[in-house]
Formats: sequence, C-alpha cells, structure tokens
Amino acid sequence: MQEQLLKKMERDVSIALVICTYNNAELLDRALDAISKQRVSTQINWSVLVVNNNCTDNTPEVVEKYSRSGKLRLTMISEQQQGLNPARVCGVRNTSGEWIAFIRHYRK
Repeated sequence: MQEQLLKKMERDVSIALVICTYNNAELLDRALDAISKQRVSTQINWSVLVVNNNCTDNTPEVVEKYSRSGKLRLTMISEQQQGLNPARVCGVRNTSGEWIAFIRHYRK
C-alpha cells in the first residue's frame, strides 16, 4: 500500500506559491531569496505569484530583480482593494496550480 501511495506522489504536481504584500519590500526580498534557493523535484511544476496590494515602496523592483535572475517562475499582479482577504482571492483567481500555498512574510 505504501508503494502505491508513493507512485501516486511521483506524478507531476503543480504548486503556486502566493505572496500577498503591502509595503514590505525588504521582507519580500528575503522571502524570494529563500524560495529561490530551494531544491525542488523536477516532477513539481511550481511558480510564485506576488500580489501587490497597493505598495508604494520598491516592491516592483524587488520582483523584477528575481524575475530577471531566471531562478524563479515569478509573476506580479496588483489588487486595488486593500486587505489580505482581497489579495488572497486575487491570488487564487490568477493561479492555475493544483495546489496553492500562501507564503506570509512578517514585519520584524
């Protein structure tokens, strides 16, 4: 039975990491750096979606830096309605992963 479970897990899986952010460019930079260093099985198709929730800091520049690096499949979209819930809904609506993981970066 364990072998059957492992075989099911061996199939390709798609995961979308969603990061909702509001004026946390420094922490977003640290989070994207950590994510970019992860070793992931080639059977996992994963990407990162940053939801910009009206940032007035250098969030777009941070996302562009990691997007240009080629280390991440990274996209940024904007959500005009302020708040974590609208940003998460926006993230869900704009991903196509079988699995969605919300990554939260906190202020110090």
